[in-house]
Amino acid sequence: MPVLPTWDETRGPEAMARWLAVLFLSGSTIALASLALPHWQATNTTATAITALCGYPAAAFLLRFRRTLKAFAFHVILAIGTAIVTMGVYFNRNSGGAITSAIFYIWVALYSFNFFSRAAAFAHVALAAAGYGVVLALLHADGGAAQWALVVGTVVVTGLVVSALVEEVRAHARRGAVNLSLLTATLDSTADGILVVDRQGSIASFNRRFVELWQIPDEVLEARDDNAAIAHVLSQLTDPDAFVTKVHDLYARPDANSDDVLHFLDGRVFERSSMPQRLGGVVIGRVWTFRDITQKARLEKELSHRAFHDLVTGLANKALFGDRVDHALARAARAGRGDLAVLFIDLDNFKTVNDSLGHTAGDELLVAVADRLRACLRTSDTAARLGGDEFAVLLEDLGPDRQASDVAGRVIAAVERPFLINAHEVFVSASVGIAFSSSATGRDQLLRNADLAMYTAKRRGKSRYEIYETDMHAAAVDRLEMEAALRHGLDRGELRLQYQPVVALGSLEITGVEALVRWDHPERGLMPPSAFVPLAEETGLIGELGRQVLIAACAQVQEWHARHVEHSQLALHVNVSARQLHDDELVEHVHEALRISGLDPDRLVLEITETAMVHDTENTIRRLETVKATGVRLAIDDFGTGYSSLSYLQQFPIDILKMDRAFVAAISIGSTQVSLAPAILSLARTLNLEAVAEGVETSVQAEALAALGCELAQGYYFCPPTDAAQLDHLLTEGLPDRAREQASLAT
Repeated sequence: MPVLPTWDETRGPEAMARWLAVLFLSGSTIALASLALPHWQATNTTATAITALCGYPAAAFLLRFRRTLKAFAFHVILAIGTAIVTMGVYFNRNSGGAITSAIFYIWVALYSFNFFSRAAAFAHVALAAAGYGVVLALLHADGGAAQWALVVGTVVVTGLVVSALVEEVRAHARRGAVNLSLLTATLDSTADGILVVDRQGSIASFNRRFVELWQIPDEVLEARDDNAAIAHVLSQLTDPDAFVTKVHDLYARPDANSDDVLHFLDGRVFERSSMPQRLGGVVIGRVWTFRDITQKARLEKELSHRAFHDLVTGLANKALFGDRVDHALARAARAGRGDLAVLFIDLDNFKTVNDSLGHTAGDELLVAVADRLRACLRTSDTAARLGGDEFAVLLEDLGPDRQASDVAGRVIAAVERPFLINAHEVFVSASVGIAFSSSATGRDQLLRNADLAMYTAKRRGKSRYEIYETDMHAAAVDRLEMEAALRHGLDRGELRLQYQPVVALGSLEITGVEALVRWDHPERGLMPPSAFVPLAEETGLIGELGRQVLIAACAQVQEWHARHVEHSQLALHVNVSARQLHDDELVEHVHEALRISGLDPDRLVLEITETAMVHDTENTIRRLETVKATGVRLAIDDFGTGYSSLSYLQQFPIDILKMDRAFVAAISIGSTQVSLAPAILSLARTLNLEAVAEGVETSVQAEALAALGCELAQGYYFCPPTDAAQLDHLLTEGLPDRAREQASLAT
């Protein structure tokens, strides 16, 4: 580290002017002293002393800018050097004193390397050499003219050197001004606001970005009022006290660094950093930098929200809901209470809406359901969308009356009200499962229990709620085992078909057969469709199950066509579920079964329940027309139970109407007027549909139907469902004598 100060450490042109004045006076004094004192020894001594004493104040003047140990040591060395030079002059009494003084002056001048450029420093040395050259010449000169000439020459040389030094100072100042302008322009071009304060916290400097970020008015800047500036800053912050506390803490610890975030009342967010400002290793102030991270903060907040909330409804997602349940269970455990419950909610018939109106409409429906769900809850409750059309609710602090059932009832009632989606009135319902924390040991078990209760509500009729009971778990395990067994059964060909004849009432001839599937379970034996078909629909196995039934039944009927020529027009009736109807694979399965068997498409009748047709009738009509295009015939099964609109019924591309067994059972001897059978048969004739009566179990019913003009019927009175071999025998031998009324049998 240099001993003398550099240009940047001086106080500018004023100090430089004093320094140059000292140089000029020192050189001029040498010449004047030589002229005024005639004796060469006195001149030598006086010039040496004056030169040393002029050089010493000049160096000391510069050193006052540095208060370091090195500066103090150099100060002492100069004083000792002055004394040595003066003593040397006194004892030597010759030119050696002048030479010693010249060496001393040159030594002082060399330190100007720290102050000026090298050219200026050498000019300084040249001044010293010229001055002492004049002194030596004066000692040996004769006559006053020579002395005067040398004196004038010395003054001229000194003036020229000083003039060169002044120009050097000006050039250096110009370069400094340019560098300062570049530095200021650079700082003003940064994205960060920069504020520099001194050790007392007073504002020293700042860049333009700082003014823009803090929106400081021009009048505050022009007044240079630190208190007004600070007041303006604090008025914008959400927590000004924390801001002031941080500032005071850093001023108490000058060497400390700091990084934190500031939040503004208008929503802006700044990142603040602070570090000490040092000069020569000494802390002289503090530099604050401010960066606007509002957009970054908003993006991070949005990403965080998306990570824990459903993007469609804005409700909590599965991850956040699970975390809320964990915390609720922990709070309940600490309080020694079990007063929380979880509701699992599943929308009934949502898939129908989604498939018919599109996914955009489906999303709108989910949003509307979420809004109604919020309206049913307290602000302390948590609602979530778990995925698809499944929702969940966390209820805390329920109290002894356990009002979870009330909440479930409100949710079901709210969802049942019609929704207006894309100018369509849409109806859905909700199945709700309720589980209390007392029935579970942790989050996973609590959620599982609520899920089991919800599926129980679906199986028991939908649009209702069920509270979890321990036997539901056993039923769920059994259902899981049944699903696995059914999958394996489909792979192993465990399905069995039975056939029930469709009989012409006038001749008792078999005109068709209805294929009815059974499952030959390896452990439970032959199981009716009611034991596994609903499971197949829920798990999606109904598609493969229906495919296998179609292929096997079509092949069997085609075989009967070949073996029994008199029954070559025998029709095959096959049931199709609602899920199959809305599956694009149904048409492919029909084509596959007809191609493999060779059965005439006109001989295949697909039976679809009225219930499956009453929802979203417009889309159902389009589906039916697609299936109808394969050449098969269509029948409405269980007619009279689905409350279908007659206007839509007229538009259905159907061929056969199958009257539900409930209307047949109402027929009694001589009392046909209490049954709706006559009206249904009349409706079929009006619509030019073939009518088939189901569930005929007595001769009275058969005779009454025949009297009403019903041509076709099926039921236990004629023949219960039987295997292919027995039906083959009936096709050969005909139906047994039915003169005697048969006892009523359950299907």
